[in-house]
Amino acid sequence: MKKAAIIISVVVVILVGGIVCLVCLDPSIRAELAFFKTQETQAETQPTKPIETQPPKIKTLTVSGKDKLDRGDSTELSVKYTPENAPIPNLSWHSSDDSVASVDNKGLVKAVAMGECEITASVADSDVKSVLKIKVTDKYLEKVNELNNYLIKIPDSRLEPAGGSSTVMLSLEGASIDDFNADGKPELLLRLKSASGFVFSQLAVLDNAGNAREIKSFDSYTDVFEKKYSSYDEEFLINDKKDILIKATAIKNDPDKKTRTRNVTVTVYSPDGESTLRKFEDIYKYKDSELKTVDKGDFKIDAEKAEEAYYIAELSAMTKGCRELKGDIKSRNETVTMGKFVKLEPVCKLDSAYMNKIEWKCDKPEIAKINESGVVTGVRSGSCVVTGTLNGLDSAVARAVINVRESSAMLSKYLREVKGKAVTAENGLSLSFKGSMTADVDDDGTKELLLYYKNGASVQLDVCKEKNSKIERTTAFSDSKNSGDVDIEVFVNNANDKIVISENNYIYTAHGTLKFAFYEYENGKYKKRSSDYQVVYGSEPSNGSSSSDGGSSSSGSENLYYQDGNKITKAEFERQTGHYSKYMGFTA
Repeated sequence: MKKAAIIISVVVVILVGGIVCLVCLDPSIRAELAFFKTQETQAETQPTKPIETQPPKIKTLTVSGKDKLDRGDSTELSVKYTPENAPIPNLSWHSSDDSVASVDNKGLVKAVAMGECEITASVADSDVKSVLKIKVTDKYLEKVNELNNYLIKIPDSRLEPAGGSSTVMLSLEGASIDDFNADGKPELLLRLKSASGFVFSQLAVLDNAGNAREIKSFDSYTDVFEKKYSSYDEEFLINDKKDILIKATAIKNDPDKKTRTRNVTVTVYSPDGESTLRKFEDIYKYKDSELKTVDKGDFKIDAEKAEEAYYIAELSAMTKGCRELKGDIKSRNETVTMGKFVKLEPVCKLDSAYMNKIEWKCDKPEIAKINESGVVTGVRSGSCVVTGTLNGLDSAVARAVINVRESSAMLSKYLREVKGKAVTAENGLSLSFKGSMTADVDDDGTKELLLYYKNGASVQLDVCKEKNSKIERTTAFSDSKNSGDVDIEVFVNNANDKIVISENNYIYTAHGTLKFAFYEYENGKYKKRSSDYQVVYGSEPSNGSSSSDGGSSSSGSENLYYQDGNKITKAEFERQTGHYSKYMGFTA
């Protein structure tokens, strides 16, 4: 057994040794062995394939930046997002109102006009977005707003004391707000006209505190009326230096002294805010009793005597190269015939960014219609008020009383012939043309032409009818009062749908008194068809606390009401007069 074991061991050793020698001597065998070993090792150590990961999605987005801009400014907005390791997002930008502020594809915001809007940034292919509210201010328009607030407080018409117990009706003819002198701040031009035909031009500017300050060439309206001028006219001018001038020309004829006095006052308002005043006066004597041909005169500049040549040269130099601003003033009254139209303009100069935002309204659309561009079309005869408002301004930027009249070729032609001409009243007094309107006063289905004349406390109303291809004209109403100012208004008696007139007698006293009655047209004349009414404004109440009709007065005073001389309550007064409604106003 031992022998056999030894033999087997020897054989094994020989075989192993042979194999080792063979491997060492034959490279191909060695390579094959190495390949099998490598394959085995790789099979044991082969790693698993890595899993592909997606970039993180944006969950939140926040837009930040300047949210208050003045018109014309621009700002670039920035964004933050989470998670922070997310790739930079692809954003789209949007403005809720491009007319207020616009935004480009990089988040650059430009302030266009006053107002508020929202700027939105959105992540592409996602619901993630962020909104920033933007407020745009307009410093210039804020100043316009202050002057417009001052203007809106001025009534369309009011009574002004004219000396003693007399009063004169003063009407706001037109106004305009603009930077006329190019100083970066707006100015307000006002044109007012009295019932006597006097024209006043008044300037309002803002002081350093932002309050409106009046600039005019006279101390008070009363001061002008008390001087009993024959005529008085003021005009706005602007020179090459951008100074705004108010030139007032007052003429007074004295038949007894046979003189004509002319006072010219020139008020100069410069862009630096300073105002100066120069006064010129020339007095000429008439050669003839008809007061047509003048002789040599006396001249004064700022109350100092001056030679005629120097006087003329100085007065001429004051207005040399000036341009009148009359056409810049927007009318507060417009007349349009049925089916025709007129375009209204805002009182302040606005560019397209604001003009397209004005909201127009008419208080009586059955009389006139207005479109979104401010074009008013007459529908039927009557009077209405049209206003235009702009978001951001406290008061209406446009306001006008619209008188719509019926068209008649013959009456229109006749009106053109007589318009503006004075007439002589029954008492011999010369009356100035106040205005006209068309109305069916005799209820025959055809409208007549009404011509209105007045001079202080004297009034006259003529009615013109188209008859047999001719104009038939009669004086339907004429009256004179001993004191105060008299005016005529046209109403509709809603109880019978008849057109009536009201003669109003304004008496200037400590409290102010209005006396009036209503008249109906009958057989060519206006006849009184109501009681005599009287309102005493701001009188002290008898019990010192409340009015007789139960209403209280916070100011400690109330209006008193009378019918045919007997005191009545406010409720009774309104019951007696409440069925009369305003028809339309006379058009000058």
